[in-house]
Amino acid sequence: MAFLLLAGTAGVRAQQCDVPQIGAQVFVEPGQTPEDIDGFFRLLHDNGMKVARIRMFGAHMYRGGEWDFSLYDEAFRAADKYGVRLFATLFPVTDELNDVGGFKFPRSKAHLREIDDYITAVVSHFRQYESLWTWVLQNEPGSGGTRVAMTDLAREVYDRWLADYAGCTAALCRTALLLPQVPRAPHDRGVELVLTEHGLYRADAQRSGAQRPRSSPDGT
Repeated sequence: MAFLLLAGTAGVRAQQCDVPQIGAQVFVEPGQTPEDIDGFFRLLHDNGMKVARIRMFGAHMYRGGEWDFSLYDEAFRAADKYGVRLFATLFPVTDELNDVGGFKFPRSKAHLREIDDYITAVVSHFRQYESLWTWVLQNEPGSGGTRVAMTDLAREVYDRWLADYAGCTAALCRTALLLPQVPRAPHDRGVELVLTEHGLYRADAQRSGAQRPRSSPDGT
């Protein structure tokens, strides 16, 4: 797995690099010993891999109503020891895709509060480690192949947020999927920019009758 790192993230130490960083994904699971986990990161170090992604499974850390971070502490300590920078992906407990695909949408307001509690606990605890490079907020958001349907609560929250949004709107779309018109509900908002593999579409160009996106990425 190759990571292309361009800049740091707010809330952690700013980092920059001029070349792609080669790393791996490390799965930490119950039953692994401290020696097992140390060995994973020693292997990365010995092979010149300076970055790794780790999935922060809430199901491994919250059991019987109590938080136990000890398993993942071993991973972060090993990463500190061997100088490996971590991309820590948030994985609150979910029954979607047997938990491996990660959380996509809250089922209820109670579930949303559980996710809030998870983020607060996990981020507050692991921020202490030097090896933490950045948090990945969600695994593969919007991935079409997972067949995880958006919930009514997710639509409600999104529509409420969208009604007050005043910034620029943009979308990614393949040229073959562009349509002259799509169904639109009262609360929907059109996008101002559509980026395709051939360039950038602007709403004003579409209204003026342009049939193809502009050829350059900046629309000039």
